[in-house]
Amino acid sequence: PANALSLIFDKSYMPLVMTGDTRVAADADALASFTGEPGVRYFVSVLPADPGTHGMGGAPLASGQNTVTVRLNSLPTPTAQISVFVFEDTNPINNVPDLPAEHGLAGFEIQLAEAGGRFGANGGPITQDYNGDPLVNSALDGVNDPGQDATRGRIVTNEFGVAIIKNLPPAKYGVTVRQPLDATGWIQTSTIEGPSLLRSALPATMRILASSGSWTGAPTATTTGSPTSTAGPRYRDGW
Repeated sequence: PANALSLIFDKSYMPLVMTGDTRVAADADALASFTGEPGVRYFVSVLPADPGTHGMGGAPLASGQNTVTVRLNSLPTPTAQISVFVFEDTNPINNVPDLPAEHGLAGFEIQLAEAGGRFGANGGPITQDYNGDPLVNSALDGVNDPGQDATRGRIVTNEFGVAIIKNLPPAKYGVTVRQPLDATGWIQTSTIEGPSLLRSALPATMRILASSGSWTGAPTATTTGSPTSTAGPRYRDGW
């Protein structure tokens, strides 16, 4: 039927109405004098004039709007980072770490996956940063933790339960936390969507906080846990 959801869910239609090169005077004048139809929305796409200097970009143009600013990242694309906080969650209902009582957990391993791999595209586990170097926790200082050299290629939380993953290319990542191999009884308390990983969209230059356990609101990730060997109620959601 004509009103079936599969046919009316998205009525978007965006035919190409104008192209031009701002280095050509005639094109620049035509683009500057463009007047859209009333009630019609447009989208402006911008490609760099010199390949290899900038990435492409774009911005929507609302009906009646005459100007728009499009920002392009200079190449190479700026990197981003994810900060993870793994803590013992004894009050999982409030979805935040209650410091200092709910302290950080050391030695927990952080695993990154490119979310594209979850949907059939190229992706999967991330083991290297933008420069091709093995991932490592930049918060390790080697004083009360194994240090960066000893754990290079693995992301392990420091004595405060913190892991900082730097030099990541912009992408959509899944953040997963695993308890140490020599530890038992830890259970992840909650996540935003239910699975054990938290999806984090990471644009260029962005810094995202990910806490493991009682997952906090997007774009942060919080993974906490409670040891089953101690007294008190235990909660499970995702693990």
